[in-house]
Amino acid sequence: MGKRLALNVALDSFEEMCLRGVRDKIKSLNQEFQDTHDSKERTRLSGIIKEFRQFETYLIADIRGLMEQKTYPTNEEVIDVFVKCIKDAEGLKDYIRDNRSFGELIIDTLKNIANFFIKLLTIGNTPCFFDTTTTTVARVQEAAAVIATKLDEAVALIDTILNEEEGERVHIQANA
Repeated sequence: MGKRLALNVALDSFEEMCLRGVRDKIKSLNQEFQDTHDSKERTRLSGIIKEFRQFETYLIADIRGLMEQKTYPTNEEVIDVFVKCIKDAEGLKDYIRDNRSFGELIIDTLKNIANFFIKLLTIGNTPCFFDTTTTTVARVQEAAAVIATKLDEAVALIDTILNEEEGERVHIQANA
């Protein structure tokens, strides 16, 4: 029961977070639609709004379907829901090429949350199912770690050389 409750709370939070972003985008697109007088632009915006609403509907149906199951969902069922959500988001991203950053944000968020849930459900025994997005901060941290490792190796080498020289001096003084 506790595992089921934890999954439902996590899925509910996931749904709320994703839907908030989608609904905010729909709201801004509706405002842009109302402010535009060009018929081609209005048609384009209308199509984008329709796609966002369809994505919102799919997202709600998929997540709530998983939450309302009588039995505890298997790892595969949870993965399938996230894969479907990600595919829907990728389709949405392709549809709105001029607004890629928002679509990519949705996809990256879904992938990271999916990885979290997969690890949660498998108690950390499963590696990440989806590739995580490497951020600039992560790249800088990796580079800093490599530099720190190289510096540690250099310091160790210098210590070794100094210890060898000290040993040779002691040996020379003992022989003198």
